[in-house]
Amino acid sequence: MSLDLERAGKLRILIPDGKHAGDKVAGLLSSVGVPIEWRTNGNLHIKFNGNEGDLSLTVVKNRAISPYIAEGRYPVAFTTSDRVLDYMALATMIDGNLPTDIIEVARFNEFNSRLRVSLLTRDNPEDDERYKTPQDLRGKRVLTSYMGLGTRFFRACFPDDSVIPVEFDGRIDGKEEGLVAEGDAEAAIVSVDTGSAMKTNSLRELAVVLPPGESQIVLICNSIFYKDNKPLVDQFVLRLQENNKSNGVDKIIKEVAKETATANRFNLSGKFGFVSQIIGGR
Repeated sequence: MSLDLERAGKLRILIPDGKHAGDKVAGLLSSVGVPIEWRTNGNLHIKFNGNEGDLSLTVVKNRAISPYIAEGRYPVAFTTSDRVLDYMALATMIDGNLPTDIIEVARFNEFNSRLRVSLLTRDNPEDDERYKTPQDLRGKRVLTSYMGLGTRFFRACFPDDSVIPVEFDGRIDGKEEGLVAEGDAEAAIVSVDTGSAMKTNSLRELAVVLPPGESQIVLICNSIFYKDNKPLVDQFVLRLQENNKSNGVDKIIKEVAKETATANRFNLSGKFGFVSQIIGGR
């Protein structure tokens, strides 16, 4: 596989769109002289400081970042650990082995302590009685952009079934809550922050798929690129780390990537559990 280090002499980095992860990444990059501003349509408008001309930033959907890095289409990216976990879970189910094509080189320990991935369904007396546990969704349509985490979650819910008895639909990204509220599906697995979208659409949490605190901003790298360009990537991480320390805020847990880093950190069993909390009815 061939990976281009440079585009016009710049380190190519993917960053996520959206106001959750995007804002945090924008703040980190601003700390090293690369200010990023939001446009009113929600996309990022990037302005470069003249002293930081060695970076080339591209904004994409957060769910697409891990596959892009794994395939070698881009070498380095900011993303969130829940999306890496989702990619790892899906790739492991397809290939049977934990992928080694992504390495985490830095983790940022200040993000959003409320953020979680949850299974939502409608909040009304009829559906409260009908759907008390995830197992009650047997044969029903579930929307999600978390195909990996969602599949592993429902496998744990239905251990005796050779095929998961839930109809997954991952073609819709960002409109799941509204479609469930309108009756186009019975449930959705989505990221939940304040719960405002859930309340607006009269939904409730049936289960927590990934608990609060497990979704963090991470810097990931294609493993081949990192092996060949470790000093370059580590230098970029140190720039972020040194700046934040100078501001009196230790925002970065720096761990130099090793061959086993991904397998050790993105453990797809154990503490994540995939049926970590069943909330049930009201």
